[in-house]
Amino acid sequence: MASPTGPTAADPALERIRKLLAKAESTAFEAEAQALTAKAQELMARHAVDRARLLGRAADDRPRMIRILLEPPYAAAKGVLLAAVARANRCRSVELGGLGLAAVVGHAEDLATVEVLFTSLLVQAGHALAAAAHGAGSGERPRSAAFRQSFHLGFAARIRERLVAVEAQVLADPGSSGALPVLRSRVAEVEEEFERLFAGRLHERNVGGRYDALGAAQGRTAGDRARLHAGELSA
Repeated sequence: MASPTGPTAADPALERIRKLLAKAESTAFEAEAQALTAKAQELMARHAVDRARLLGRAADDRPRMIRILLEPPYAAAKGVLLAAVARANRCRSVELGGLGLAAVVGHAEDLATVEVLFTSLLVQAGHALAAAAHGAGSGERPRSAAFRQSFHLGFAARIRERLVAVEAQVLADPGSSGALPVLRSRVAEVEEEFERLFAGRLHERNVGGRYDALGAAQGRTAGDRARLHAGELSA
């Protein structure tokens, strides 16, 4: 997995967010896990506001692209989660068809946040899915491919809702108002760079496979509990 380089790698705020998410992944207490993830999500949103105030429109603060691994199985469903995390952090992602990779476009500090949160959420989704399968007998529904893929999709949908809500709450704070024009301009810059890189090469693709309503519902529940072929591209 590629990582942004430079000052963001040692950013104290990002280090604090990483530690909060690591504790959330490891704790056995659900209430503690939820509190840790909520705090991490809030810090991510506030960090973006603080960086916007500090950097303004720095000439060297331009969007760039990184690649993130989408490991099988259910790579396409995991790409849906990555897209939700990227959008919530003013980035854009696109699956690189057949390569097991996604390209993510954004500013360096936002890309670092996307990587940290996406990795943590994948770990948490994996743990929750394993727990569901562990309690089922051989051949039972939670072990089926349809259940597992739908679980990942339900998880991604609920995480997207939570991230949107956290960001809206932070941006509604009167103290954030001064940073809003900068954040909007950064989103516009990312969209412009994304179009420059991928315009004319994108096509919509639905995640294939059977849909399992129970799997999707259990994925959404897990999302509630989460401590917040080459040349072809799919949006």
